[in-house]
Amino acid sequence: MEPRIQLTKHLSFYVTTGDSMLEVCNPRTVDADALLNSPPSLAFARKSAVLTAGAGFFTDAYDIFAINLCSYMIGLVYGVDGKLTRSQELGLKIATPVGNLVGQVLFGWLADKWGRKKIYGIELLIMMVATFGQTMAGNGPGVNVFGVLIAWRFIMGQV
Repeated sequence: MEPRIQLTKHLSFYVTTGDSMLEVCNPRTVDADALLNSPPSLAFARKSAVLTAGAGFFTDAYDIFAINLCSYMIGLVYGVDGKLTRSQELGLKIATPVGNLVGQVLFGWLADKWGRKKIYGIELLIMMVATFGQTMAGNGPGVNVFGVLIAWRFIMGQV
């Protein structure tokens, strides 16, 4: 008898050959009927959760990758002869990925300890403060704009 693949209502995949049945994939026992026939209030909550997560991903990705365009403009304003030095450009571009590395470990551990919802809200607040801090960065008598930007980008990278 030829092997057959079945998809059950619990989203499990089975391969059957004759009398034997082998479960290939069970990505959690989810009742497909309950998902498809859920009340409209739950459907709205699910859609709003997806939109919120998508907006969070968009803003996070924008904050991380916009520095390539912004570093050119920062060089025109604060650079020598309209350009950033290699170390200034490297510091601006590498602070966020280093912050990502630290933040993934730190906030992953905190999310396991305190819960993902609580930590997601805290991360969102940190991202907003760090983004606002970057926009307010400037030269001063006791601080260099590049040090301030690198510090804020490191903090923003953690979330």
